[in-house]
Amino acid sequence: MARLNGIDQINGAPPAPANTVELPFTAGDITNLVPGTAYQGFVRACKGALCSAWSDPVPFTTEALNPPANTPMNVNTDYFRSVAINSTNFTLEWRRTPALGATTFRLDIYGPGGFLSSQTFNWTSSAQLFTQLNAIPDRVYSAYLRACNNEGCSDARWVSVHTSAGGDSPPVITSVVEGVSNREWDISWTYTPVLPTLSEFILEHTSPGLGGLVWVPVSVPLPVPAPIPPAPYTLHFTLPTVPPSIAFRIKACRQPSGTCTDYSNIGRAQ
Repeated sequence: MARLNGIDQINGAPPAPANTVELPFTAGDITNLVPGTAYQGFVRACKGALCSAWSDPVPFTTEALNPPANTPMNVNTDYFRSVAINSTNFTLEWRRTPALGATTFRLDIYGPGGFLSSQTFNWTSSAQLFTQLNAIPDRVYSAYLRACNNEGCSDARWVSVHTSAGGDSPPVITSVVEGVSNREWDISWTYTPVLPTLSEFILEHTSPGLGGLVWVPVSVPLPVPAPIPPAPYTLHFTLPTVPPSIAFRIKACRQPSGTCTDYSNIGRAQ
């Protein structure tokens, strides 16, 4: 009879086996290990109560249980991101394939007053969406996504969401075209204002931040003379360094109150 022994101590012989399996054959499974942890495996042969000395250790590391990454924007890779934000709701999207030990995802939402909700979703290799309704305009929300199985959950990936202040119809991004380098883009959008005294557009782009991607605002003054609505606008946008990924959204703001529309759709380079 063989006895397969897996431990998390790093030593020459396992004095107190953490996981022991008695086997009539020469192969077997060790279960209930911690994801992303280094172990050593030992084996010895036994006949009744008499056993040989332990074998030399064989190191192995269990596969890490991680949620989707924040940075990639390619739909064929893992990601966790916001895809639509307005004044009273926002939508989050994530994708992870393969599951790598994950069977469910836990999504925790925190709002202006603290903890708001917790949802559990079964794992799927396709994109998964969650929409938070009844949000408060012009407030910051935080979303934390964890990959889970019957042994626990991973650390969280984090996405920050800032709802817009509301207003007339938002702009619509019609195209995002990468320029001659991979750090410049031409963003085009249309906007038909309902109220007068439009003062500027606020263009936001994604950038790495604590826990994932965050939105960074850039003020875009009105062209002089301004196009006659409904009008197409185009901005040549450049970053000093190449970002790990990029996405854009835009809103229109007006004077004298300084209030802004909801954010546009999210645009990415084609």
